Amino acid sequence: MNRTAAVAQGSTSRILAVRISPGKDVIETLAEVCLDNRITAGTVDVLIGGANSAKLIVPITDPTSPSGVAAKEINVPHPVAFTAGQGMVCTRENGEIEIHLHVTLADDTRLYGGDLVKGSAIVTTTADAIISRVDGVTFLRKFDPEVGFVVFHPSTNP
Repeated sequence: MNRTAAVAQGSTSRILAVRISPGKDVIETLAEVCLDNRITAGTVDVLIGGANSAKLIVPITDPTSPSGVAAKEINVPHPVAFTAGQGMVCTRENGEIEIHLHVTLADDTRLYGGDLVKGSAIVTTTADAIISRVDGVTFLRKFDPEVGFVVFHPSTNP
């Protein structure tokens, strides 16, 4: 790690094309697919499709936070289209797979964007994703007291 960024070098070894069935949660299903395919570090390169509703985490100003921002959950309680989605397949300190996914959603009048909340986006007709496995690295998500949030900590495997 240098003073300006944590950097880890790995290589992409496998790509999965995934179609999530109606009635399934997007993040939970992507995590299951990664677990079944032994992917603990990777990228979600594409997400398109639709959900019956969604919850997103967005930043708000908070002068009491170490980073000056806090997280706010917003609820989009009606059908939406995923117009874009990308993220990372990471591991938590307890070994659990975590999908950290940023999405852009659209309905008939608005666009929304933010971190998709696990358990909040149940697929309507389909959700299609491309996942790339990254080898030779660990993608850890853990709490960072400097910013006051759980964040990405990449490292190269020995």
